[in-house]
Amino acid sequence: MKKNNLKIGYVIKQRNGKYGLLVNENIISGRNGYSLIERLSDDLLHIEKRKYDIIAVYEIEEPMKVNGYLKGKGLKCIWEREGV
Repeated sequence: MKKNNLKIGYVIKQRNGKYGLLVNENIISGRNGYSLIERLSDDLLHIEKRKYDIIAVYEIEEPMKVNGYLKGKGLKCIWEREGV
């Protein structure tokens, strides 16, 4: 998957195990903060810190509170980085 394939509403998983919700074209919001899409390469690797690399992308499959998605619940994996 490439950066331009990300869509608002997707949930991502970072290498550090944390999840985030793509809330607009520029921001991934998580439980304890946010990340800027501009800090990712086209291959979804963070340009400064490896722990923020995106290793999986999910679509929301079940209705629930956002906090559930940020725990990895109610999601369907649509892409996963190989070799992780």
